Amino acid sequence: MDNKRVIEIASLFLPNKYIISAKSYGGGHINDTFLIEIAESDKKFILQKINKNIFKTPEHVVHNIELYLNHLHQKNEFQLKTFKTSDEKPYVIDENGDFWRMYNYIENSISYFVIEKEEHAFQAAKAFGKMQRLCLDLNTNDFFDPIPDFHDLNKRYLKFDKVLELSKKERRQNAEKEILFVQDQRKISDLITDLTNSGELPIRITHNDTKLNNVLLNAETGEGICVIDLDTLMPGLVLYDFGDMVRTFTSPVPEDEKDSSKVFLRKEVFSALSRGYLSELTNVLTKTEKDQLINGAKYMILIIGLRFLTDYLENDVYFKTAYDDHNLVRARNQFALLADLLKNEKELKNIIESYF
Repeated sequence: MDNKRVIEIASLFLPNKYIISAKSYGGGHINDTFLIEIAESDKKFILQKINKNIFKTPEHVVHNIELYLNHLHQKNEFQLKTFKTSDEKPYVIDENGDFWRMYNYIENSISYFVIEKEEHAFQAAKAFGKMQRLCLDLNTNDFFDPIPDFHDLNKRYLKFDKVLELSKKERRQNAEKEILFVQDQRKISDLITDLTNSGELPIRITHNDTKLNNVLLNAETGEGICVIDLDTLMPGLVLYDFGDMVRTFTSPVPEDEKDSSKVFLRKEVFSALSRGYLSELTNVLTKTEKDQLINGAKYMILIIGLRFLTDYLENDVYFKTAYDDHNLVRARNQFALLADLLKNEKELKNIIESYF
């Protein structure tokens, strides 16, 4: 992207400031992110262009984030803030219809992509738990769903059924074991759907993308500073956030490791994230939510694995791939993690319950 144009956009958020640098920043795969520096001070800023191919209604993304951050500021939580233009808007729409927004850059912070020690899991999970605790008095009806049906496993199964029927014979044969596995796990979807529809699982404001690198930690103390990457913030279940942490924190290898025998659930990491998350929410969650946390982990591992498998059977139309069986490899790793969870379910449930 033209650096001059990036500076022009940044200037709309920083009138009367002389911008000396605008550099591509971070390792995100969705939005375009730039680190902005000015001449007047050492302060830095984060400028982002929202990916409208993923977020079809970026105005809804901006609305949700503003609502959330304003709520946090009323509670004296000022770690993260957005900047407004001269006409008091928290975004700029450029000539291509793209939405841009600006955040403060948080000094002395660090994020990780891989759990290097249990303390990382504890602090990141505690930050996500704190986020949900702070949102308890928000009205979920005030929030939009920027990606409708994002974690709707029933609808993912319906798509899988259609894709399977139309898939190529060769790919079906290659994935025969995985197809049988997901068909056998459909009961997980039915259980969570029934509990949600009955109102036994309350709808709360959730992050919905609880990866390790979506929490900033203090570079010196290692303590959690705040949760970032708020574009998927919307009404959902706490099971989604807990489950996605289990999915992304606990495996010792990347999700596209070619040898699925290396995939297993690290119990010490599971324990650390459970302890951190529940340290903020033990007195908040309902009995049903507490009872179903382990099923939330099953649910989130299954839904991502199912999406990889569906994409493989559909000839790789959604996820970027580096080779023919890439999505099948990804699916196998998710199912290997789920199988290990199922094998150790009783012990893992006891770990969760020890923190109530």
